[in-house]
Amino acid sequence: MANRNGARFLAAAAGSVLAQTMADLELVIADDASGDESRDIAAGLARRDPRVRLLPLAAAGGAGAARNAAIAAASGDWLAVMDSDDLMHPERLERLLAAAQDLGADAVADDLIHFGEDPAAAGRTLLQGLAATAPFVLDAAMLLACEGADPSLPAFGYLKPLIRRAALGALRYDTALRIGEDFDLYLRLVAAGARFVVVPEPLYLYRRHTASLSHRQSVAGVTAILAAHDRFAAAQPNGGALGPLLAARRRNLERMLRFETLVARIRAGQVAAAAGALVRSPRLLAGLARSAADRVRRRAAPPRAGELRLVLTAAGGGAGAAVPPPGPGQLALVVPGRPPRVGFPSEPLAPLASRLSALAARHVLHVTGATPETAYVAAMVPPAAGDAPAA
Repeated sequence: MANRNGARFLAAAAGSVLAQTMADLELVIADDASGDESRDIAAGLARRDPRVRLLPLAAAGGAGAARNAAIAAASGDWLAVMDSDDLMHPERLERLLAAAQDLGADAVADDLIHFGEDPAAAGRTLLQGLAATAPFVLDAAMLLACEGADPSLPAFGYLKPLIRRAALGALRYDTALRIGEDFDLYLRLVAAGARFVVVPEPLYLYRRHTASLSHRQSVAGVTAILAAHDRFAAAQPNGGALGPLLAARRRNLERMLRFETLVARIRAGQVAAAAGALVRSPRLLAGLARSAADRVRRRAAPPRAGELRLVLTAAGGGAGAAVPPPGPGQLALVVPGRPPRVGFPSEPLAPLASRLSALAARHVLHVTGATPETAYVAAMVPPAAGDAPAA
């Protein structure tokens, strides 16, 4: 777990790791020269639980450098990557490890449930558009396609995998990258022959908030990604099968760089230079329009609607099928059967997880349920806009 100035969410993130049903683990927190209370929080966690180790880094080197330090310090045969503002389902590591062993995977990742302070960030999962009910292999072609040739694919670079240390070998995060470092590592990992399997269970809760770095691009950031892309492309055999996909991704990165350059010029008040860029590339206007629409959408998000008691009932109905509310301030949801330890649901779980995320964005949820099936689903409910997990 890399952390920089993440004191607000660190205790909850670490708590979700230490509450895993697979208790044989260590949590290595690599603190990237934080200036807040992060180190005190991590040190307190380490005093209370010997499975926690704090690595206080002397100078800020970015998430990649912090993760590399944590990898070097870790002793496990499997390495799980987690951000210090996110949360894990309590069964996540046990189920991912079982799936990896059953499927012969070198890396295994699950679906991400989006939530955050901005209600517009909630109500979806990363893999929802795939409607998957079975695991699939993520290879270099599919990774590249999601960033260029096939925009309908989800952004697989956001996945948070469990990786076999032996498969990772000497590969490490590129410390020149302050954004996109995950995608770069996954691409090099699968290109080296690792079998990367994605399972369609939504077990990782991915927080979006104002301090998040993963969605904030810049000229310097995109330039570094472009350089890493070119290094990878140069190492591929001439005329290889990845050639068209690499070219499509490079074109996409070039468009991103033009857009970020335009935004930087607008912010700097360089009106003539910005106007010239728009004349040369009129399509940049569409990007500006999308950015403006996104800001309007965030500001127009409906207000929170108070507390809601969510009553979960296990039955044979469809995932997330609603039944009439049992009373004022209550909502009943029928949830599907809990997938076996090594197995996958008969229907996509993403719609149910998305609905739970949307409800949590509008309400302070109080979840009740009395069966293993309902407990499994209740753990997918994100916390409210505050720091603590949902009750």
